[in-house]
Amino acid sequence: MAEVEYRDIEGWPGYRVGSDGSVWSRLDRWKLNRWHRLKATDNARGYLRVGLGSGAQRTAAKVHILVLNAFVGPRPEGFQTCHWNGIKTDNRVENLRWGTVRDNIADSRRLGRRK
Repeated sequence: MAEVEYRDIEGWPGYRVGSDGSVWSRLDRWKLNRWHRLKATDNARGYLRVGLGSGAQRTAAKVHILVLNAFVGPRPEGFQTCHWNGIKTDNRVENLRWGTVRDNIADSRRLGRRK
């Protein structure tokens, strides 16, 4: 089993994402200076998301996008997230890639989900 690597989430100080798809926040309010794992919830389409906040700014961020942005780079124009194994909740970096709509359709066929 590979060791998990962590990277800061750009634009969100105090947050980081792991190569295993975990998302973390630093607990500053109690001055404990340690990280705690955020609980991800699934959205209506089955993708995991976490709440990020800084002052008055808040967002529900999709975990697969956080992982790809941190470990692969920004989304190329016209691309979307592809999960190699088709499991929307498997957000390990090795299961994710940027791809086209055609790539996602090809994955669906390869996995037997589309004719």
